[in-house]
Amino acid sequence: MQVFEKIAQTMARRYDIDVRFAGNEASTDGKTIYLPALPETIDERIMTLTRGYCDHETGHIKHSSFTILHEILKMKNAGAIKDLTNLFEDIRIEKIMTGEYAGTKDNFTEMVNVLFQPPLLEKSILTRMAYEARRQVCGMNLKNGNFKTEIEAVFGEAIFDKISKLENSQDALNLALEVLETAAEETRKEQERAKKKAEAKGKGGEPQEQNIDIDIDEGGKEKGGETESDLFDDTDTDGEGDTEKDGEDEKDGADGKGDTDTDGEGEGGLGSPDDDTEEGSEGDEPDTDLDPGDGRGKDGEGKTDASDTDADTDSDSDLESEAQKNAIEKAHRSQGGKPLTAEELSEELDKYKDIGDLAKGELEEAHMKAMENMNSYMILDASQDKEEKVRPAEQIWGFNEIKKKLAGMNVMRAKVGTLFQTRVASRWQNDREQGKVNGRSLPRVETGYKNVFREKYVSRDTDTAITFLVDFSGSMSGGARIHQAMRAVVLFLETLNSAKIKSEVLGYTAEELYGRGELLKEMSHGEYQQYGRVEKLITYVFKEFNEPYNTTVKKRIANYRTLPMSENCDGDSVLVAYSRIIKRREKRKIIFVLTDGAVSNRGNHRKGVAFLKKVVKEINKAGVETIGVGIGEAIAVKEFYPRSMYVQTENLAETMFAQLKEILKIK
Repeated sequence: MQVFEKIAQTMARRYDIDVRFAGNEASTDGKTIYLPALPETIDERIMTLTRGYCDHETGHIKHSSFTILHEILKMKNAGAIKDLTNLFEDIRIEKIMTGEYAGTKDNFTEMVNVLFQPPLLEKSILTRMAYEARRQVCGMNLKNGNFKTEIEAVFGEAIFDKISKLENSQDALNLALEVLETAAEETRKEQERAKKKAEAKGKGGEPQEQNIDIDIDEGGKEKGGETESDLFDDTDTDGEGDTEKDGEDEKDGADGKGDTDTDGEGEGGLGSPDDDTEEGSEGDEPDTDLDPGDGRGKDGEGKTDASDTDADTDSDSDLESEAQKNAIEKAHRSQGGKPLTAEELSEELDKYKDIGDLAKGELEEAHMKAMENMNSYMILDASQDKEEKVRPAEQIWGFNEIKKKLAGMNVMRAKVGTLFQTRVASRWQNDREQGKVNGRSLPRVETGYKNVFREKYVSRDTDTAITFLVDFSGSMSGGARIHQAMRAVVLFLETLNSAKIKSEVLGYTAEELYGRGELLKEMSHGEYQQYGRVEKLITYVFKEFNEPYNTTVKKRIANYRTLPMSENCDGDSVLVAYSRIIKRREKRKIIFVLTDGAVSNRGNHRKGVAFLKKVVKEINKAGVETIGVGIGEAIAVKEFYPRSMYVQTENLAETMFAQLKEILKIK
């Protein structure tokens, strides 16, 4: 089974969330997680991001409120509020997920360690806060530094405790508003200090105040939110439903998660909090020199320089390498252990990207790289692929009609079982009347004992599992090809059943994707040709391995004439057969592919042909034998299957038995 199908099935089983690998974007609409189409062979980094992104977006779908997003979008300064709220909401939902589902903590930890490397961590203190919060709040084992002291110095010693106590999306919004108000208050304080300094120098006049308006419009007051869907990452905003925790009512700021009083003190505004924002970080700075080029300075003293100069610093960060240490120390120089002003916070937000956007960007980039690689085989949308049992016919006469045309079947039934026997043991048997002389028995000849020979006994067993995979493409409907193929299958089943060999019978075709017609129409020819498959895969199940060869199976086979026949994506279908037979415990595993040899995928045909060759090669390497059975003028079968045979209408049993002996090297 393909790796992406496994991920999709795991998500459906564990979370009841649909995951689709389709198109070129990563997103979620509140019910389904969409990931870009990727080639089957991807590196471990992309696989790590795929697992982590799926778990992360699932957390939003299950635990975030969509109503809160709508309320934020009505607010003044909506961009900053949205980004900060999402930062805190990301930590909150990841904490919940790690407690609810085994394995998610490992997925999150691996993703964070992959994404949050020193070059990224040095860009923004918000990135470092998001990183450190995952250690302090979610308990992740992170490798690239410890920023607890710095974050607490800038955002207050209680910041991680506040994040840990977030109960719902409204709490995350309230904390975001608290941080913004603290930054606004710090700006007011700096302006006041600058004013007093100017007055002390006798320069007169007042410096022009910065715009610190972070208010929300009257229509944007917090109202609580109770809908199901993804929160603030790039999503479709049409989701509905209620998955928010009980008690997610409107909060007035008195719960300790932030003062969001909207009485309107000042111009259209939030008003000032009841007390000044805590400023204790000024006296508890990390042991580091400030870079005067960062536009800050200590307590507002001195002029700032536009250049970024180097300074010697000491850092107590727990880093794995000197290179990482140097990178993080450089990042530390941009803070200095004091609260951010509104302008500084705005600059940090411009540099910050949340984990969902980071993963999304890499996944989409991997898709584009694969698009550029013409040797890659990508599937537009595998979510609609299905395996379905064939509905039995009401009568069995159709099966009997097939069986009547199988001349020589009784002869083949007696012989074919030996073709699939495997040698399981061998030993010498003594005291035989013929064979090789047994030296140990020779002394007994004097007593008249004659059984002084020994023979080698080879034990054979039918320790084999066989899959018959029948091509149900449109080309097989011509020239009675599908009828020839099904007669060959019945001949095999009748003989293998007598030999007690486990077998499975599958059919394969492909149909147009439901609901993807518009997407295909909008694609340019070049975009269309980047995909190996743009249709949905259908696998017909006539008989499973553990099913007896009974009347129900025979009625399913009799109903083969009623099944739709369209395109065929052979590589994908052979992989389906492989994913089923590889689970069998039999030592020998064989897949017979009955086809007219023509690959007929709607995407890039050349990629479809190359993919089938690659699949057959890899399956053979894995120890599963593949044998092509050509139907009609199927000369092309040899191109894909190094071991192949051909079905002829006349003397079917005799010719098939002779070819099998040659293929299986039976003398």
